[in-house]
Amino acid sequence: MGLRRERQRAAGQYGGGGEDWKDVPQNQADVTFKAGELFVAGPWFAAEFRCTYRRRRSGEWVDARGAIFCETKDGKISEMRMYWHRA
Repeated sequence: MGLRRERQRAAGQYGGGGEDWKDVPQNQADVTFKAGELFVAGPWFAAEFRCTYRRRRSGEWVDARGAIFCETKDGKISEMRMYWHRA
């Protein structure tokens, strides 16, 4: 996947995320996810993350690292930006 930047709005394109993750158990195994320190400033928050997993078909290990930036409104995420790359 060449796209390394995703911009999603919780009340529109994102749709809650359930559909985006439904195929993970079929295609990925041994998934680990670690988030770094959470930075908060007013309605915004951000954190770095690292996700590793093994592709079930090929056995290849994937190491993805990135950052997530969110804006909140009324206690919910109103905008989310995620940047990631395979290390």
